[in-house]
Amino acid sequence: MLNDIFKIDWVFVDTIIIVLLFLLLIGVRIFKSTHRWRSTFSNEALEYFNFPDVHKIVGNQFFHTNKWSLVRDSSLKEKYSKNLLILVLRTNYKRRLLRILTEGLASNGFNIITAKIKIKHYPDSNILEKGVIDELKSLISTIINHFKEKELIKNQNYILLNQSKSYFPYKTILKDSKNKGMILINPKINTENLINFHNVIDNILSNNHLYTIFSKKSWFILPNKNLKSLFAEFPSQLSTGLKILTLNKAKNSFKYYETIVLGIIIDIIENKILKSNN
Repeated sequence: MLNDIFKIDWVFVDTIIIVLLFLLLIGVRIFKSTHRWRSTFSNEALEYFNFPDVHKIVGNQFFHTNKWSLVRDSSLKEKYSKNLLILVLRTNYKRRLLRILTEGLASNGFNIITAKIKIKHYPDSNILEKGVIDELKSLISTIINHFKEKELIKNQNYILLNQSKSYFPYKTILKDSKNKGMILINPKINTENLINFHNVIDNILSNNHLYTIFSKKSWFILPNKNLKSLFAEFPSQLSTGLKILTLNKAKNSFKYYETIVLGIIIDIIENKILKSNN
């Protein structure tokens, strides 16, 4: 009887240990995927100019902005003085990929202006839609003019870099005389943004330099539904002129593929946008 009380089912214990180890491995994998990022390019020559009180400069009805920053490499003055400006509009404050790309692009001789903006609300009325478009144009112009007045930039022509799940009137920005192109990273493909793509394609803008970079996967092995939706809407991207670049092994965050994305963006700017504008 006493021996039966202290008898241990080692098979059951081993099973529990194996299950716990398996859960631990999954937890470590998830932690590495979501938290372990390259935090900096460790370039001591990078200069940062922050302007946190910009809400005093602009009063907006549809957009809220509270921080603008300029990043550049002080050792590449001759290069960044001539290069196009890269404007990064951040609607999500925790986009780590954009931080890495900002440092990488600055280290390659570009002036990078980052602006944190929040879309308060987007109206359905066509009349109010014009107000959103006009306000966004005014906001971009104010941002660029602000740094021009501070004598921090010379070239006011810009390329827009955006990784956002929010609505942006792409056609309006591409029609801006100072805009030389737009690069979108994993844009959300919803009804409003599909209208954006149709407007860009159907109007055949003279400087239609709209590029999209997608990850093939969303999370783990799940497919990127935004990429799938875009191909479903435009089954023949070559005939429409859409410029879609896809990283087959990358996931939604582009973690571990930051350097590849940086190289793609630099190639687009130097070998496609700049050459076509010369």
